Amino acid sequence: MPLRGECCVPDSANVGQHKSASEMLSVAVHFAVGSGASLLMFLGFTWLSGARSFSAPFAVLFIGFTCGLLSHFVSPWATPVVLVLYGVASAIEYRNDRITANKHASETARQ
Repeated sequence: MPLRGECCVPDSANVGQHKSASEMLSVAVHFAVGSGASLLMFLGFTWLSGARSFSAPFAVLFIGFTCGLLSHFVSPWATPVVLVLYGVASAIEYRNDRITANKHASETARQ
């Protein structure tokens, strides 16, 4: 029988709380990594494209949330997969912008 002031809850009951805290830390880390890496990619492709002004990139937060949630519910490997997909999509968009700009420049040079 426990003495006065002692808890009668077994140590195994605290394991769930500790596991939950480490899972939340993992989600926060994946959110930060996803947001930071996607922000760097966004700024890099914006700089390459020569844009002088742009609006706040909502995709950065969306990718951060996606990385955090998928790392928790699917796999921690979802974060690099999401970042690679975002990088490939950004590279394709940059390439298409360059093709369009070159095409437009050659058409105006002919006139």
